[in-house]
Amino acid sequence: MKGKTLGFDSSSQEGAIQGTDGKRYAFQVSEWKNGDTPSAEIPVDFVPNEGYALKIYPIKDTEAEGSILAFGIISLLITFFLGFVGTLISRLALARQPFSKVIVPVLIHAVITLFFFIPVIGWGFYFVCTIYFMVKNYQLIDKGTKNS
Repeated sequence: MKGKTLGFDSSSQEGAIQGTDGKRYAFQVSEWKNGDTPSAEIPVDFVPNEGYALKIYPIKDTEAEGSILAFGIISLLITFFLGFVGTLISRLALARQPFSKVIVPVLIHAVITLFFFIPVIGWGFYFVCTIYFMVKNYQLIDKGTKNS
């Protein structure tokens, strides 16, 4: 049967799964057939047995992983070509961060953009800093999409 984890208590090593049949199934960590620690909202395949979930296998969502990669590449490109405006778009639209968390990195990137007008040394500094923001924006999208 397929379902989703509802939660996991690391102290008791027990968790719960909501099956596609609408029922709840308790499970022990020993039934989790993956090296990762169980957490909420993980799609799983399991064998139901009298209210318990046995032989639990997390299901990989390859379609979601593909969209994470696509959003990450878009973020890299718009940050590279649009500079601090790309950072704003990447963090607000793609990583879905609140404006309060976006404003400081965008302002820092905007100030760094001023270094672009200093020949040679400024260009190098701007390029290195823009690569930093490209990587950070990609990481935010990768982390944010996996957690949603």
